[in-house]
Amino acid sequence: MSTTLSRRTRTSSALASISGFAAAWMAMMATRYFALSADDINGGIGIGVDEGSWLSTAYSACEPIGVILGCWLSIGLSIRRVLLASVAVFIVAMLLPVVAPGFMILLISRALTGLAAGGILPLSILTQLRVFGPTWRPLAIGIYASSTTMGPQLAAGIDAWIVQRYGWTAVLWASLAPGLVSFATGFVGLWKDPIRWRPLLRTDLAGLTSLATGLGLFVCGVSQGDRLRWFQAPLIPAFLTAAAACFALFLTHESRHIRYPVVFIGLARSWNLAVGALCTFPLELATIFSGAIVPSALAQLQGFRPEQIAPALTEALWPQLISYTACIIGLSTRLMETRAILVTGLCVIAIGCFFDLPITSDWIVANLDTAQVLQGIGLPLIIVPLLQMFVGEVVPREGVHAASIFNVCRSLSGTIATAWATTSLRLHGESKYSELLSNTGLYPHGHETILATIAAHASHASADPMRVHLQAVQIVAEAARRQATALGVSDTLSDLGWILFASCALAILMAKLGNGHPEQPSGTTR
Repeated sequence: MSTTLSRRTRTSSALASISGFAAAWMAMMATRYFALSADDINGGIGIGVDEGSWLSTAYSACEPIGVILGCWLSIGLSIRRVLLASVAVFIVAMLLPVVAPGFMILLISRALTGLAAGGILPLSILTQLRVFGPTWRPLAIGIYASSTTMGPQLAAGIDAWIVQRYGWTAVLWASLAPGLVSFATGFVGLWKDPIRWRPLLRTDLAGLTSLATGLGLFVCGVSQGDRLRWFQAPLIPAFLTAAAACFALFLTHESRHIRYPVVFIGLARSWNLAVGALCTFPLELATIFSGAIVPSALAQLQGFRPEQIAPALTEALWPQLISYTACIIGLSTRLMETRAILVTGLCVIAIGCFFDLPITSDWIVANLDTAQVLQGIGLPLIIVPLLQMFVGEVVPREGVHAASIFNVCRSLSGTIATAWATTSLRLHGESKYSELLSNTGLYPHGHETILATIAAHASHASADPMRVHLQAVQIVAEAARRQATALGVSDTLSDLGWILFASCALAILMAKLGNGHPEQPSGTTR
């Protein structure tokens, strides 16, 4: 009898792990589907870039709110009920535009998928940690982390293939298979914990409302900042000011020591948790190397579509298999100190950025291979030790709140990092463009030699001097634009590399590691 029960327990645990794994991969891959196919989706529903930007904003604004709601509900309703409900909402929301296509329906769909993904990601890591226990914690973290770093890379190839063959609506169906796998395995394998009514009946509604509102307003302000040129538009300061007011209300309210808080901010007193939360920003900066900068460079320099960009992104996929394996073995056997692995990961990706500094307007996917491989090696070396050090300070009863804090910080850091990359590419590109044009004769007091030379070469094609001049202007402007884009990408990558190198200081400042022993104060050993 005991042997049969043991087998059933192992089977249920395996199914629970698969459920959390499939749910996290579904959520992260869907994000890349929409990012790569944004132009196709906008064209498919008949909207422009400005309106389309609100689709990504709706997802980004609702994701941290979903983290808060999902973790809070799981305390009372259990991981099983909330995770399965989140997966179901995600699938239904993804398929909603298939039934009723249009901008408003797609906007609602993106908001709902953001809420559902926010609930899925923290519960996924809690599921893995509960399945594997403290002994196999690095393996549990690696399984969860793979969705964050490998899922988007794998999604690039899948997105290119299905959109090219079946159109943009295929991205709406792509999450169905992993969603059904997650729901089916979770329904059988996840733990059937009883409902705890007291935390639900004594809900901190004031804290929930103020925090959720502040998160939504902050993300709206940051994600729309570059499009509206930040403080040149009154909407962005209004968003950020209102968000700051909401955060102030939340902190004031939480200082009263609420019995059942939405987020236990007292965990921030733990050194490694506080510094680990800050380290989510360099983690997201490392992710946008191929998540935002590489696709933008290939699209602007060569006019590549997703199917042409995908090989560059998938090049960062296979090295992660090797890196994850080495990282998990190193942490499990304690062959390397955790902070040393984290510093190594940051440095490897920073070096990858510097490999792409010589980028020119002629670069194609093959020229980016070395840097992409380095990114694939470096990402697991950042996220696995970071999570290992983060959860090393947490006792089981604090696990939900710690997962909530980490994933909210990760979501906000991702929004900030993307906004930084977009703004940096634009500002560096504009600066280089002006500098180049000032030497072509297009600007007053500029040198006329280049423009005059091109006009002289084109004069044999037309007797109209004005037409020849306009053709020369067009040739020079396009060449300057491409060259300015390449120089802007190079400057942005240089900034990113130095920021990642500087971020090593955060890793060094972290305590030596609880090593899964939260009873050891993190500040005692440096």
